[in-house]
Amino acid sequence: MTSQVLERHPTGSGGPATSGAGRQVWADVAKGVCILLVVLHHLVHKQLHLVVPPGHEHWQAAWAEVTWALKPIRMPLFFLISGMFAAGAVHRPWPRVRKRVLSPAWLYVVWLLLLSAFYLVETRTPANRVHSPGELATELLLPSTSLWFLYAMTAYLLLARALRGLPPALVVAAAFAISASVSWWGIDANNRVAVLSHFVYFAAGAHYPHLVRRVADARIPLLPLAATFALAAFAVSALEVPLSVSVTGLSLLGLPLGLVASRRLSQTAAARPLAWLGSRTLPVYVLHLVVIGALASLPLRMAADPGPLDGVVVAAYPIVGALAVTAICLVLHRALGAARLGALFRAPRWVTG
Repeated sequence: MTSQVLERHPTGSGGPATSGAGRQVWADVAKGVCILLVVLHHLVHKQLHLVVPPGHEHWQAAWAEVTWALKPIRMPLFFLISGMFAAGAVHRPWPRVRKRVLSPAWLYVVWLLLLSAFYLVETRTPANRVHSPGELATELLLPSTSLWFLYAMTAYLLLARALRGLPPALVVAAAFAISASVSWWGIDANNRVAVLSHFVYFAAGAHYPHLVRRVADARIPLLPLAATFALAAFAVSALEVPLSVSVTGLSLLGLPLGLVASRRLSQTAAARPLAWLGSRTLPVYVLHLVVIGALASLPLRMAADPGPLDGVVVAAYPIVGALAVTAICLVLHRALGAARLGALFRAPRWVTG
């Protein structure tokens, strides 16, 4: 999550583009794209309905379909890359990985308290709110809020370490079966389902990082792969396949699509800003809900009598809004750091040792 100076191999060196910490640029590009998709998803489902004027509700429905179609890519790819980065930590002694485990745990508790307090004041956006100390205690054990990613980062690494004596193929296969079957478990909270269903991607990245890199470097035609994914997503939607089955199954196409697309993007002019963002996903992740909630309190709704260009504005609003929210988060992060509130984004040493 720290700042990194991007460095590329000289032309003709034959090595992959890497960042200053030795991380491959395409991986940070993938994380940058994923965090933008997370912001887009939450903007569409939490604030867009407050902006859309009468007569343009179809744009809201269309964007909702798009963000749901991207579900097999958005967080699965994020966890696949996170698992790839954590591959060594699965087998290292505890003192060498303590910080990696305790940092997201600290951040989860801190931001759970802050976001719970924020949502007591902000009531316009849909969210899983905490209403009592008992619910807060439950959230510490199994989250239902949008902060579930931080909880999962700690839980997944601990689980991967606990299972490291088992054959990796068995771990990934069992996690895949759990992910595909969770729709029948009777769990209502989407984010609790997400915690149970995304370990498979972290485990795959942690146990098979070489395979992840090989797929990213594969010369797979991007457009046919994207078209196949789109057709498969349309088919499972039309057939009303259970959500966990459709997401897990579509991720078998979505993950290669995300990896190959990220590798191609890393060879374009978009690589530097996306990789820069990909190394700073944490502040965007924890702050974007606050920013979206603040936007919901502003009188941004368009006029009841829409003009001819309002359709274009409504159609473009989620993209422009997601970029704006992301930029605001990064500015807030810098301002909070300057105000000596770094503990909001970095666990103190007394926690991590």
